[in-house]
Amino acid sequence: MRVALYTRKSTKKGLDQQFNSIEAQREALEKFITDHAADGWVALPERYDDGGVSGATTSRPAWQRLLSDVKRGLIDKIAVYKPDRLSRDSADAALMMKYFRSVGVGVVSPNERLDQDTASDRFSLGVRMQAWQYEREIAAERIRDKMRAARQRGQWQGGRPVLGYDVVAKKLVVNEPEAADVRAIFESYARTTSIVATLAELERRGIRLKSWTTQRGRRNEGRAFRDHSLHTLLANPLYVGRLYAGQDVVDAEHEAIVPRELWDEVQALLALGQREQAPRRAWGALLTGIIHCAVCGSGMVPSYCKKGDTRYGYYVCQSIKARGADGCPGSRVAQGVVEAAVVERIRAMARDPALLDEAVRQARAEVEARRAALATDAQRAGMEAARLAGEIADLIAHGADVPELRQRLDGLRQAHDAATQRATAAKDEAAVLRAPLDEGELRRAIESFGPAWDALFPGERSRLVRLVVERVSVDGRTGFVQVLAVVHT
Repeated sequence: MRVALYTRKSTKKGLDQQFNSIEAQREALEKFITDHAADGWVALPERYDDGGVSGATTSRPAWQRLLSDVKRGLIDKIAVYKPDRLSRDSADAALMMKYFRSVGVGVVSPNERLDQDTASDRFSLGVRMQAWQYEREIAAERIRDKMRAARQRGQWQGGRPVLGYDVVAKKLVVNEPEAADVRAIFESYARTTSIVATLAELERRGIRLKSWTTQRGRRNEGRAFRDHSLHTLLANPLYVGRLYAGQDVVDAEHEAIVPRELWDEVQALLALGQREQAPRRAWGALLTGIIHCAVCGSGMVPSYCKKGDTRYGYYVCQSIKARGADGCPGSRVAQGVVEAAVVERIRAMARDPALLDEAVRQARAEVEARRAALATDAQRAGMEAARLAGEIADLIAHGADVPELRQRLDGLRQAHDAATQRATAAKDEAAVLRAPLDEGELRRAIESFGPAWDALFPGERSRLVRLVVERVSVDGRTGFVQVLAVVHT
């Protein structure tokens, strides 16, 4: 009777000792197996030890190896010091026990009776599993309450290290060279009032996010700042000696590194920037989502600047938004200029019979190409759905009650549903495109573009352009505007 000894400890604390919890569990299990030597029990030499891994997850290296050996028929029984070593989740533990019972593998423990020969045994085990999970959840609640209370007293409770501080004995201690960089960042933004300009200055000065080393010794090198990470730093109350405690901001134990006057000024500027962006989002831009930078291929987003009471709109390359002014050379174009060029392109097509004929020809060609592509997509998606259905059936036949297999089954079902939906959508669209293209209606729609344009609201104009234009490519260095796939259906 081949018995696999499985041991687990949730934390790494004490594992470096010569006789730790893992060894204590194994010693007790070996004695338990020896006591049943008359029954033919033999402890397998393979070690299945998970140190520093929570029982709340099934993604444990040793546990995965044990499951693999069970499937290969190498194990007759599994011995655990206590049943909660299998899992702290009662539902997962119940599925594991059901699976092991279905393949003829017993689970034994020197401290608990785990035989499930009768309904009473299974009920008793289920009650104990619920008690183990309740114990884990109560402990987790106590830890959360303790951390919440500690934050209310201003004590830092861990997390990713931030620029300007080092973590010493679980406390934040000022790192003077980094603190100088943090103050320089706040001063730069207060002076320029611009995230983009501040990013450019940080790039020139070589100021980056914090580099740090995990408790496991893995080194994380600080990356260059982006707009989001810079905004997060500027809004972090840690730098004025405060921290978040739930929804509240409280005074903290650690030392502040940014003067309160500078902090308040920066927060006011950030709030002002957010208020100014709100009307921009409501006001919108005609080419949002279809305009791209011809230099680097990135999308372009609307932005603006104000001089006095006048607002000047621009489309700015995303590379500049992310990496500063040097992110992409010249990829900033006046919004009015590029929008006027696109609108004039459509107006010209409506006025020129040759361009109108070309638009109709292009539309007809695109419809035919789209039909062929949809037929291919539907065939491939159908084949993928059939393949996934076979895998699902095979997995169910081989026991999908194991949590790992259950997760795999859920993933397969989601992929199968997605493939089926793709096939159906492709077939539905192809059915619509089987109708002949109404060239007369298309011509009338394009010809009416000019007279109708001036009467449309901004939102209606934006929707109309998206119906006619697929992509606009702009080179901010030369001002060249290219309108691609002018008409599509």
